[in-house]
Amino acid sequence: MDAIEQCALDHLYVIPSATPPHKWEIFLPAKKRYALVKAALSGIDKMSASDIEIKRKGISYTYLTLKEFKKQFPGAELFWLIGADNVNEISGWRHPEQIARDCTLVIAARPGTRINPQKLTGFTFKRLEARAIDISSTEIRQRLAKKLSIHGLVPESVEGLISPSKSYAPEKNK
Repeated sequence: MDAIEQCALDHLYVIPSATPPHKWEIFLPAKKRYALVKAALSGIDKMSASDIEIKRKGISYTYLTLKEFKKQFPGAELFWLIGADNVNEISGWRHPEQIARDCTLVIAARPGTRINPQKLTGFTFKRLEARAIDISSTEIRQRLAKKLSIHGLVPESVEGLISPSKSYAPEKNK
């Protein structure tokens, strides 16, 4: 909600990457991750999951997703929420100049991460002032692998889908 409030967004779409170009190991297939995001956002005003990258197929490049959003929402001002841990790599992404033209980056702080302003040359960006929640997906996966509770670490709607009692094993994204 911090991003919605601070950027005066009409809506915030959370987009699970179908095939991320920078991650070699995917723990759940894109459709399962989409279902988890959809469950997590159920009932939250102004937020929803988008399967735009899953429907497109192929590698999930940000510039292509922005291009599709521009078609779906002509004239809309687009923002791209990104963690500070990823922002220093953005100049190495596919067509960063196109990303810079198509959106404003909204950078969420990550503990221990410093942003190199030189990596953001040409980008319009703002820093998101958000409450820090010290929960990582790695921690959740580790707890599930050990059959430990994840209660309180994820929304109940998500917990019911990936509780330790259910089979949870890393899979290759297909």
